[in-house]
Amino acid sequence: MADWQSGLFALPCGVDFAAALADGLIERMAGTPPEAMARVTVYVNSGRTAIALREALLTRGPRFCRRSSR
Repeated sequence: MADWQSGLFALPCGVDFAAALADGLIERMAGTPPEAMARVTVYVNSGRTAIALREALLTRGPRFCRRSSR
């Protein structure tokens, strides 16, 4: 099983979680059809984190994203 298939990842202290998650998600979705991003479900522990992740994805350009539910 490849590293990324376990679904568990770690970041060093002080790293912007939302930015790093957005970058990692975009990197892992490279080479897939654009609509594949809309099938991804990300669970976060707070509304603040959900908003930060949404903003991080929006600043990285247009993509297909699911409607976020808060």
